[in-house]
Amino acid sequence: MSKLPRFRVVFEEEAGEFIVAQSKGRRRRLMDICYTIAGRPFSTADFDLLDADGRMISHVSTEGYLVSYTNVL
Repeated sequence: MSKLPRFRVVFEEEAGEFIVAQSKGRRRRLMDICYTIAGRPFSTADFDLLDADGRMISHVSTEGYLVSYTNVL
């Protein structure tokens, strides 16, 4: 059985700065959350909204974080 590749995790500059500013444990947990989303990119998000450029942005709220992402193919 072939396994689909996981999506790549890429951060906007502001998101990367936020993650780097967290404690080691919080950084690890945030990365785990992001890799989980990347591993299941077509799972249902908590909600979706269009951004200013008309792109659909998915949002997942978990463990006190709101993670926003888009699937770019």
